[in-house]
Amino acid sequence: MSLVIFIDGQFYDEKEAKVSVLDHGYLYGNGCWTTLMTYNHKIFMLNEHIDRLYESAKLIQLNVPWSKEQVIKWTIETYNKNKHNPGRKRIRISFSKGVAQDVLLESGSNSKPSINIIVSKYPEEKELLALEKGLRVIVVHLERVFPESKNCNLLPSYFAIKEARDKGKNDAFFENRSGFITESTTGNIFFFKDNILYTTSSQILKGVTRKIIIDFAKKKGIKIIEKMFKLGELLCADEIFISGTTKLIVPVISINDKKIGNGKPGFQTINLRTNLSDHLFSFDSNENNTYSTSTEAMRNVK
Repeated sequence: MSLVIFIDGQFYDEKEAKVSVLDHGYLYGNGCWTTLMTYNHKIFMLNEHIDRLYESAKLIQLNVPWSKEQVIKWTIETYNKNKHNPGRKRIRISFSKGVAQDVLLESGSNSKPSINIIVSKYPEEKELLALEKGLRVIVVHLERVFPESKNCNLLPSYFAIKEARDKGKNDAFFENRSGFITESTTGNIFFFKDNILYTTSSQILKGVTRKIIIDFAKKKGIKIIEKMFKLGELLCADEIFISGTTKLIVPVISINDKKIGNGKPGFQTINLRTNLSDHLFSFDSNENNTYSTSTEAMRNVK
């Protein structure tokens, strides 16, 4: 069934939804975005993702003219207009620099920012397969542009995932010029070693789900260390997983064809995912409500 897409205050059928080729988001990748998920017909971590989207915009000096409350309202409205499509939903909110007076790079400083919101079906079967089988990844020598911002310069991620798929693997880890492993193409990296949970400390997009995992693990008495690490240390891990909004937690079973642990999804990883899922999603599923949640409590959005 057809999607209903939001662009700059208006709703369009997906066949009619268009943006200008003069938009500096299209011309120069000058924009940022975030992805949200639904569970039981409710939006997960809405406020937190909006906060992070505004942080990304600030890092790339994109002045957002809309209030957070307005963007949240538009997001909920767009979601409601797409309820006719079955299954869980992926919600992508994008800010772009907008159309300027001409195509010159420096003219973007005078442009009017643009926003679009797309609600599409989430391929849940892909997540379940990754959870069951685990991910096989490779390491690529690339870095994202402005890695602390979820911006529209995605060529490093595109080339990394393409190389991984060309080699018959599921995903890729970035290795920066200093030799540190930073993040995957679409998520943060965690690993267990001697019952301690490690994750990258900087030069990454600090995901919403990453923060949830850190806070939850601490409450469960799991020691957390945020640090930079190289491939050798990662290969010696007991278990590795990737976190993200669209995946929550998925195990990694090999890197560059070297098995991690016994080459199967690890017990600590699966146990952490199960306990975290129970904590986050054990709520009354009222199909008419949307919500934002934090690690502390569920909050209804009016």
